[in-house]
This record gives sequence, C-alpha cells and structure tokens, in this order.
Amino acid sequence: MIQENFGGTEGFVRLWVYRGQASQASGWAALWGIADPVLCDEDGSVNNAYFIGSGEEGFAMNPRHYVIGRNGALVYVSTQVAPGDLVAAIEAALAE
Repeated sequence: MIQENFGGTEGFVRLWVYRGQASQASGWAALWGIADPVLCDEDGSVNNAYFIGSGEEGFAMNPRHYVIGRNGALVYVSTQVAPGDLVAAIEAALAE
C-alpha cells in the first residue's frame, strides 16, 4: 500500500528497524521480502527512544508505523494498522 501510494515520491524514505543483530536482519528481510533499507538496532537505542509501553513488554506494544516530517519531528505514531490514517499522515508530512 505504501509503495503503491508513495513509491518514487521525492522526499519519501521508507526504512525498517530491526531490533537485533545485523546478522539476523538479512535473513528476516529476505523471509518477509523487505527490499527497503533495514536499520539494525543492535543496542536497543531506537527501541528505547520510541517504545510506547502499556505496562507489558511485547512486540504488539511496539509502534509499527512512524511518520517523521521533513523537519525531523515525529508527526504520527500508530500501534494499529490504520491505512487511511497512515496515508494521510504521510501526505501531510510530505506537504510540509
């Protein structure tokens, strides 16, 4: 959905973050068909900076989508799959 709406859009960067060892990230990306750049968060610093807790640790509690505006400010975080909201947030960030 993101590729269909924004693939090739100037100023749009899509990045996956993998919390773990770089040696594991390439296998994970291949398994899921991820062709985008993958940031390996080996020390957990990205997770620590952006984790949204709810009293329990777990994958489902981690934000799945972030939109960062051209100015570097975080403009959208979602722990739910909400394609319409995500598209709107990306469009707004690109319009800045």
